[in-house]
Amino acid sequence: MAEGRFQETGRLRRRLLSMLLALLACGAGLVAQAAPAAAQLGDLDSDEPAAFTADEVNYDDVLGVVTARGNVEITQGTRILLADTVTYNLKTEVVTASGNVSLLEPGGEVVFAEYAELTDDLAEGFIRGLRVLMIDDSRMVGTTAVRTEANRTSVRNAVFTPCELCREHPERAPLWQLKADRVVHDKEERMIRYKNARLEFFGVPTFYTPYFDHPDPTVDKKSGFLGPSFGNSSFQGSYVDVPYFANFASNHDMTITPRLSTEQKLLLGIEHRILFEDGQILTRATGTRSDLQPDQGERLTNVFRGDIDQSARFDINDYFRAGWDLNRSTDKNYRRTFGFGDENRLTSRGFVEGFRGRNYLGANSFWYQTQRSGESDAEQVIALPTIDANYVSEPGVAGGYYTVDANVWNLTRLEGRDSKRASAITAWHLPYTSPMGDVYRFRIGVQSDIYWVDGHDPSNPDDVDPVEGDSFTVARAFPQVSLEWRYPWIGSVGESSQIIEPIAHAVLAPRFGQNDDIPNEDSVDFEFDDTNIFRPDRFTGRDLIDTGSRIDYGLQYTFVSPGGLFSQAFLGQSWRPVTEGVFAPESGLADNFSDYVGRVFLQPIPEFDLSYRFRADKDSLDLRRSEATLTAGVPAFRLSLTYLSVEGNEDFLEDDDSTGFPDREQIRLSVGSRLSTYWRGSIGATHDLVDDETRSVSASLYYQDECVLLGFNHTTEFTDNREVGNNSQFTFFLTLKHLGNVAGG
Repeated sequence: MAEGRFQETGRLRRRLLSMLLALLACGAGLVAQAAPAAAQLGDLDSDEPAAFTADEVNYDDVLGVVTARGNVEITQGTRILLADTVTYNLKTEVVTASGNVSLLEPGGEVVFAEYAELTDDLAEGFIRGLRVLMIDDSRMVGTTAVRTEANRTSVRNAVFTPCELCREHPERAPLWQLKADRVVHDKEERMIRYKNARLEFFGVPTFYTPYFDHPDPTVDKKSGFLGPSFGNSSFQGSYVDVPYFANFASNHDMTITPRLSTEQKLLLGIEHRILFEDGQILTRATGTRSDLQPDQGERLTNVFRGDIDQSARFDINDYFRAGWDLNRSTDKNYRRTFGFGDENRLTSRGFVEGFRGRNYLGANSFWYQTQRSGESDAEQVIALPTIDANYVSEPGVAGGYYTVDANVWNLTRLEGRDSKRASAITAWHLPYTSPMGDVYRFRIGVQSDIYWVDGHDPSNPDDVDPVEGDSFTVARAFPQVSLEWRYPWIGSVGESSQIIEPIAHAVLAPRFGQNDDIPNEDSVDFEFDDTNIFRPDRFTGRDLIDTGSRIDYGLQYTFVSPGGLFSQAFLGQSWRPVTEGVFAPESGLADNFSDYVGRVFLQPIPEFDLSYRFRADKDSLDLRRSEATLTAGVPAFRLSLTYLSVEGNEDFLEDDDSTGFPDREQIRLSVGSRLSTYWRGSIGATHDLVDDETRSVSASLYYQDECVLLGFNHTTEFTDNREVGNNSQFTFFLTLKHLGNVAGG
């Protein structure tokens, strides 16, 4: 083996590496994945030392040519160049490499060529038989690659694919590939242009365009059209979305999406994004003119319909932030009809909040818009404002600490009662673990409230807009002492562990009924279950208070094995000496002894999960509420079952459901399967067992491999939407790796 070490050869090594890297960047322009490789061109240090070896090195003094032959290897940093022959002409300053040329990049990309040539100043270059293997196994080939003006690189007869070739028949075309007669990368303009581009699936051309261009991988974003979306619905007919992306600045852009449909007029959607140094504002808005079927009255024609979602967040300093959320729609059915959402209520708010240590201070304002038929926006609560402050002290004597949770709100309605409240819950907590291992939590606290209420009827507290409302000023103070005790017993069963944990919770507090002069705004959705049985106050808010003394007790059992088996069960009940005027009859807490509440979770093997929560009548053990979720099976066949049963209010009337709620029982069944390595699908349905009606059905099918994702979804909802009746939607999407996606629905 011979080694050559002289000045010209050192320059040859560095320039040749730079040349091949530049041409690699040309090929990389076909895919975004190769962006790092393109960026590395400017980072190549021409002064970095290079190791050079070859079987033979000759220098022709007359011609001024240095020639290296046989197993030529040039290493510079982490780049390695291999070739059969490398020459450097000192007079013309041209570098050439031929015969099994390959360049290994630091990122793992490999460039192959039959022949490569480049001038010393990197302005002109040529590669024949170009092949590029990306780090993710994507491939690009071209017959020739030419570099001109130190700026433009052109690849002829380029072919790119990220798909793997069939191992048994590698001569077959891949699943998809992109071909072009010529691909030009303009580094100065940072653009890549294609001439006569064809997209092929299994070797069959499916899409052709004589010309298109896009920014190169060094461009973060640029104005231009995005991939279209297609769809069909009974209300809109067939439609197409053609989004246009407008880039105003690095921190400011907008996507404008017109929707053209066969049954309705033009719908325009806008997504606007702007970032600031300390915040951001994101806005989505849509609008059109179409027919409208209101809850009451005749169908309207050619009316403006639309919606807006806006979110803003700003950091004031290291501790405080502020912002708002704006969510509004012109009518209740707009979002469901046009496929923009199915919320039952839209919430808008503005806020300022601060965090410091374990303490919190926040001011919020809320504005609601109902999407439910039969409800009035005029009777929805408007909070202007609600202020919360939470303080937690440092641990003091014996580990005890103080908490203060204060709240002030002003609730108003366009039609109906108004309520102002100032409330504070001050408490002292003492946690303690005895030498025997039992755990105690002692708490003593007092809740103080004062209300100013206008337009409230105490005889009919559920009516927010009574015919005869009155004004009240009410104050109250509610002290409470509680002690929780847990004693976990841990034992072994072979290599498994089991924990038996009795739990008791005693509460001492004065007994008095709920004050009807205080409207219930924040404790409407009370549900007695295993999650709140041991809370000092089991209501969700402060308007209703859990008065009187009581004892809560329960038993929890946990079993864990090294093989993965995990199971847990809990059963609990509450007892109070006096019951008058505290909880509603259907709550499960109306009598001295409450209903039983519990949960069961079982996972004997990773392929089986069962969770069940319930509330059972204390006397008959009839189930008042049941929630069960079962998931079982292997990827080839996996079943999911969800069951919900809730006993209704005895006072419910079919023609006036404001006096209660009916029985509810439904089941949701879905089956999923990984049909093969690449295919998976699922089907599901929701059935109302009370009315014996199917509420929704759905089906999906997906294909995914290393270069493509294809999906189909179908959903039919049997709803009471007066505008469109039963709502059926079909969606599909196709994503090609590196090229983007096309979607529809």
